[in-house]
Amino acid sequence: MANELYNPAGATLGDGFGFPLADAHADIVYMWGLFTNMRLDDARVYIRETGRLLRHGGRVFLTAFVEPNVPPESINPSGYVDYECTVPLHVVRYDRDVLFSMFAESGLTVEHFGHHAGQHCNQSEIYLRKIGDPHRVPAA
Repeated sequence: MANELYNPAGATLGDGFGFPLADAHADIVYMWGLFTNMRLDDARVYIRETGRLLRHGGRVFLTAFVEPNVPPESINPSGYVDYECTVPLHVVRYDRDVLFSMFAESGLTVEHFGHHAGQHCNQSEIYLRKIGDPHRVPAA
């Protein structure tokens, strides 16, 4: 997959992208350091796919740069971390409400959000649970 930092020549993710796994295939999805260097549109695809792949009650762990009341996506925000961001997508920060809305749209609920403001990297740990298919119509 294309990423300005890690794989500039890769294939672009699109709305039709899907991991080659069956629906409700996984109990756990672990994404340490993936969203920290990923654009919001790509994160949306990964979140959608995570919701599709997880079984009901399945869990997700991920790390991301997340803050309230910031632009939906900030690339290498000035002064945000205590190291110099010298490459594309070194730090990608998301607005908390935008990211959490994407989780909800994919049937994922936030069980725990731990933020480390003021520490070295400002990363957050996010624990999610699959609560169901948000697009499924309940039986009458």
